[in-house]
Amino acid sequence: MSEFCVEAITGQKNVTIEIATGDFEALRQDGYSLCLAKKAGSAENGYDIVWRADLDFSPLNTLSWIPQFELFGASSFVDGQRVEVSTNIVEIGLGQTSTLGRNGILGPATAGAPPMAMSMVNELGPIHPGLLQWFTWIDGDMQVQPIYATPFVVESDEIVTFEPSDTVLIWFEHDIETSTIFTTPRANAVEIDLTYASSATRLYSDGAWSTP
Repeated sequence: MSEFCVEAITGQKNVTIEIATGDFEALRQDGYSLCLAKKAGSAENGYDIVWRADLDFSPLNTLSWIPQFELFGASSFVDGQRVEVSTNIVEIGLGQTSTLGRNGILGPATAGAPPMAMSMVNELGPIHPGLLQWFTWIDGDMQVQPIYATPFVVESDEIVTFEPSDTVLIWFEHDIETSTIFTTPRANAVEIDLTYASSATRLYSDGAWSTP
């Protein structure tokens, strides 16, 4: 069994990102994207997919997410490429499990996982199981995008258990898209842990992050 043991998530979480005027102008002029990733793995940094990247951000940005998830499988995991969903997608909640059958179809989620986790039973063969999660981006658009995929191949008759957290990573980067896989730490990023809080604000000023 492969486990991703991180804090469980509860309720809606909100993050506000403030950007000082000079930094904002420089970032926009130089073509940086505002990037977001969500921690959902037990690896050293726990992040491996860009949840959202957007060139169109403002001096004041608010985003939020809710504990609403979907399960998928990907046939490959390649650093720098967008994760490609290769199975159907099913809604899944805490305490639920879904089976990827030998026909390549994920079945409806049913009870069977630990109370604060979700799992996939793999009957098909080599696959990279992953999770999507719903969130509301800075433009008010509610959407669902991948947050994590197993970097290693999960073989037939194995079970993967996900225990997603409420910790996110925020940073600015050139030439990166939503759903891009990454395997190295992001430069000059700030990590925000909302396990025991419902909201947080961070300020980016003079090229550094702080809590205003």
